[in-house]
Parts: sequence; C-alpha cells; structure tokens
Amino acid sequence: MAQQVKEKEKDVKSILITCAAVCLLAGCATPPADVTSYWDETGSQVSLLGNNLLETPGKPREVVYLNASRIYKSHDKATYYLEVTYLATTEVGYLDIPFGQTLTMILDGKPMLIVGSGSLNMRKTVKDNLVREVALYEVTKAQLQTIASAKRVQVKIRGNSGLIEREFGPKNYERFRLFVVTYAG
Repeated sequence: MAQQVKEKEKDVKSILITCAAVCLLAGCATPPADVTSYWDETGSQVSLLGNNLLETPGKPREVVYLNASRIYKSHDKATYYLEVTYLATTEVGYLDIPFGQTLTMILDGKPMLIVGSGSLNMRKTVKDNLVREVALYEVTKAQLQTIASAKRVQVKIRGNSGLIEREFGPKNYERFRLFVVTYAG
C-alpha cells in the first residue's frame, strides 16, 4: 500500500513537472505579431496585423502604417488585404489616396503594383491638429507570400497630394513574415 502511494506521488510530481515545463516553454514562445483576431458583426473571422509602422529617417512630416489582414467569410474562403494608414498634422493635410493603382511594393528591385479602393470614405480629423486616412488593397495569398520572402521591401503610396516612400525595417520584416506564416502560409 505504501509503495502504491509513493508511485502515485511520483506520477503526480512527474505530471506537475511536465506541466510546469510546458507553461515555461509557452511563455518563451514568440508571441503573434501584434495580431488581433475577432468575429465581426457579419460572422466573419478577422485576423489583423496592426501597428506596423514604417520607419522614417529624421523627423517625419507624416506617419505611415502598412498593416495586413485576413478575413474568413466562410470556413474555406479567406480574403487578404493590405491596409495603408496615413497620419499627418492638419497643416500637412491628407495624402488624398484615390481609387486605383496607388500602392507599389518594390520587392528586391521588382515592382508589384496593387490596386486599392482609395481613402475617400475613410478620412477624418482625429484630434484638433491630426488627420488620418485609410486605404484598403485586396491582395492574394501569393502576393503576401512574395512580400514576406523579399529581402528588400520598398513601399510607395501615391496620393493626389504627393508620394510617400518608405522601406521595411527589421521589425517590419519580422512582424510581416510571422503574420504571413501564421495566417497566409
């Protein structure tokens, strides 16, 4: 009887040690790349890589984010988007991104031209002195994979008020690649 109790205690200790090791490893795992997943009001599952700020050397006139999303409208059908978010002071004003081919991704020297919906319905003043506009670009899974596999990614966003040029930094590559591997792999 005493031997059985000792064996059960040994089994319990073994299970607890295994659980502790799994919890420790899970805590050390690379977290998702700032991805938020939720169900929208239409019942679609949305996974969004947000806050993917494209760095600017020096003092920027404007701030630009290039985010990515996957939307499942049904269990086997996903739609992918790139989302450009532009922020500037009211004196700089809107970039005024029109409908059409306004996003160019230069991947290892080769241009990928992307058509978007423009920002007409997604422009607003967000504080007394800041404006924000958002433009969506539907892309394919293959396009996301091509962007993620590039060694050099340059981004050009054309608006009626000018042209913004940025380049992926190390954090952009890391975050974008992790999103693509996890949600578009």
